[in-house]
Amino acid sequence: MQWPLISIITVTYNAEDVICNTVESVLKQTYPNIEYIIVDGMSSDRTSEFIEEYKKRGYISTYIQEKDEGIYDAMNKGISLAKGEAILLLNAGDILYNNAIKRLVEKSTGDIKNRIICCDWLLVFPPKKFSYRRNAMFDFSKKMGVSHQGSLIGKEIYCKIGLYNIKYKYVADYDFFIRVFLSNSFVFEHVNEVLLEYMYEGTTTKSALIQYNENFELRKSYGFKNNNKLIFKCTNAFRVLSRKYLGYDVNLYGYMLLKIFKNVK
Repeated sequence: MQWPLISIITVTYNAEDVICNTVESVLKQTYPNIEYIIVDGMSSDRTSEFIEEYKKRGYISTYIQEKDEGIYDAMNKGISLAKGEAILLLNAGDILYNNAIKRLVEKSTGDIKNRIICCDWLLVFPPKKFSYRRNAMFDFSKKMGVSHQGSLIGKEIYCKIGLYNIKYKYVADYDFFIRVFLSNSFVFEHVNEVLLEYMYEGTTTKSALIQYNENFELRKSYGFKNNNKLIFKCTNAFRVLSRKYLGYDVNLYGYMLLKIFKNVK
């Protein structure tokens, strides 16, 4: 079997505590043909020091360090540099299992350049090491059903659909997947295995409400059904607070509120 070149891109900023774990997970991949790109947004801690050491040892194909306009701008820079037939975006702090890339490539039933191959993942909450499995699903009219960290995306898809829209601070990946989904031009494939750990990095209530508002407005712009906006915000605010103070995501009360107010327009 010929192994197409796969580009893994890590964008990072002030991630000295976790960047080495992410890099090491890439270096341990059993897949034989990987290009590794790191884009750092001018970290002020020891992140760049650690990356430079890996670069000197020949483990990183391309490393750029410059200011950006947010995570999606940094991702776009990495994608523009990528030479692989397919791309996986792995955030600092996220961990690929050793066979992840190989399993994703093996799943492809056709030209990998025109496919999105997704796996399941563990969402990990660091304070208490609590985690739960999330399964990929492809009806993006209902929700963002995949993680970009667990999605191997054909390079030609970016060429035809476009890159991430940096007007969004939190949901540009959801917007991208919706555009691919609605185009009906590309194939989604599912590897029914957990192949990575996605670290929940935490957020303030204020930023979470901005995130959920972006999500609400994005779905509205595509004509997807939303719950009542006030209920939508309140239930998701509860989730954020539970993550902050309990260390994991509790959505029971949010579910109950939606059941109570399901007829509110």
